[in-house]
Amino acid sequence: MSQLLKLNDVEGRVCLKRAKIYALIETGDFPSPVKLTPGRSVWLADDIDGWINQRALESRKSVGGNDDR
Repeated sequence: MSQLLKLNDVEGRVCLKRAKIYALIETGDFPSPVKLTPGRSVWLADDIDGWINQRALESRKSVGGNDDR
């Protein structure tokens, strides 16, 4: 079972502020929260960790493709 994270926990984990997180959610580029009650939304830690890992993989891809020297 994945740990549940509040928004301030997510902000600290991904080093982004609330406005940027919600902007990324709107464009489909960040995991959406889970609505627990009308006043409480949380994120699954597994979803956030997956997003972080995906960003890391993408940032490490070589620019310009394969270099066979």
